[in-house]
Amino acid sequence: MNSCYFLFALLFLTKANKFLFYETAFARSHLQFAGKLIDVLVENGHTVDVLVLQYNPDISTNGTQKFRKLHRINPKNGKESYWMKMPHFGSPFEKRDMELVKYFQKSIVQFCDALMSDDSLIESLKSENYDAGFTMVYENCPFGLFHVLNIKPVIGFVATALPNMISDVFKLPSAPSYVLNVLRNPGRSALELTFFDRLSLFTAEMKDHFINIPKANAIQTEVFTAKYGKDFPDLAQLKAEMSIVFVNSEKVLDAARPLTHKIEFIGGIQSQTAKPLPKEFQEIYDHSQDGVILFSFGSLFKTSDIPEHVKHSFLKSFAKFPRYTIIWKYDNMEEDAEMFRNYSNVVPTKWMPQYDLLSNKRTKVFITHLGQNSYLEVANAGTPVIAVPLFVDQLFNGAMAMEKGLGVSISRFNLTEKSITEALNEVLSNPKYRLNAKQISKMLRTQPFTARDIFVKNVEYLVENSEVGSHYQLPSVHMPFWKEHSLDVIGFVAACTLLLVYTLIYIVSRISQLYSKKSKCD
Repeated sequence: MNSCYFLFALLFLTKANKFLFYETAFARSHLQFAGKLIDVLVENGHTVDVLVLQYNPDISTNGTQKFRKLHRINPKNGKESYWMKMPHFGSPFEKRDMELVKYFQKSIVQFCDALMSDDSLIESLKSENYDAGFTMVYENCPFGLFHVLNIKPVIGFVATALPNMISDVFKLPSAPSYVLNVLRNPGRSALELTFFDRLSLFTAEMKDHFINIPKANAIQTEVFTAKYGKDFPDLAQLKAEMSIVFVNSEKVLDAARPLTHKIEFIGGIQSQTAKPLPKEFQEIYDHSQDGVILFSFGSLFKTSDIPEHVKHSFLKSFAKFPRYTIIWKYDNMEEDAEMFRNYSNVVPTKWMPQYDLLSNKRTKVFITHLGQNSYLEVANAGTPVIAVPLFVDQLFNGAMAMEKGLGVSISRFNLTEKSITEALNEVLSNPKYRLNAKQISKMLRTQPFTARDIFVKNVEYLVENSEVGSHYQLPSVHMPFWKEHSLDVIGFVAACTLLLVYTLIYIVSRISQLYSKKSKCD
């Protein structure tokens, strides 16, 4: 009776809100993170509708089943998504980074235009009177949509570590000499950056700030001004007004950097409890002599896209560790079954319960692309890592894992039998990696606040106080570049200094001339 009374009272104490989620299907992991946020909100009595922009048509997952309504947005007129031309599809072992910005900009305009052209959907969404809008922050289109729908507050979230574009939005100091760029990392920590690393990062930062980001904003803003008139607000300004950004990372795993009240880390919101291993995996662990090595490049990358010489480099290296069993997540086993025939200690599998395996004490090392979810899982499990970053934020994660002492990293352009063997020898024989991994795991498990509470309490507070975000705003958001960086003050001080130096030189010169004339007269 008491429990029924408690539940009944809870319904009246908790105000149910209605939220709209804007999600971009870049990768399954992005939708999984968004799905977890939705699950948590629905479990707390709220209602959620979802917009999924189908950047990657191969992704069919929704990340959750707890939404009320779901709308999928595809390119107009059945056209192919520009996103599928991004360099990391099919060719991560080739250097095609220059194409990344090009196809990203084409993609965001393609999908923004498709969304805003659907008048019936826009009117339907407008009639819902949502209490808050949630969006991934990699593009500006959702901020224009929420303005059209008159939704406040606007809450951002990112499925990766904190990207530098957020520093640009909130005008946070982000000197490339010590603030690592999540999407443009050379694979080294800040203290290890060479002069040419810093030169490259500085150039990229300036190009992003003055060219790429303004251009991306302009072409998205044009979608709205063409439909609603030239008085429509600039999308970059609307983006800067969002109340908060939730980041799928942990402070102890991320790079230390300047922050604002508008940023909260909730990487632990997807944390899970390890379950007993399925029978087929338990048997593998029981029969392994010295332990198990896990190998997976995640769900986005297909092992069929790994060059043949790279596959054989891994297999030849694994053969040098016969007392270990290697479980390799491999998606085209039937085609390549012959390749594994002579490698008895390698077990290919289409699926593995990754976190359960990582948490097993007999797992010695995880060879991984180190996507964000894999990084969080391996850190929580306390297992050493060999990172093989393939694209975008994975290079940053690899640098962070090395900086934290969790393992080593190998360049995807240097995957040879020798480099793989050296990495395995280093991590398997040096106890410092396991000690560091266990220490980091303890830090994550004993944090004073849970990610779930941080998320829910902030959301409900912001809904009740939709203007609070303006009180978190840095004054620099409203300043032009020259004022934000005190270029006028620096120029004034420099001019005064030059004038003073000139004056001193002039005085010394005049005194010298007078003294010289006096000497001649004498």
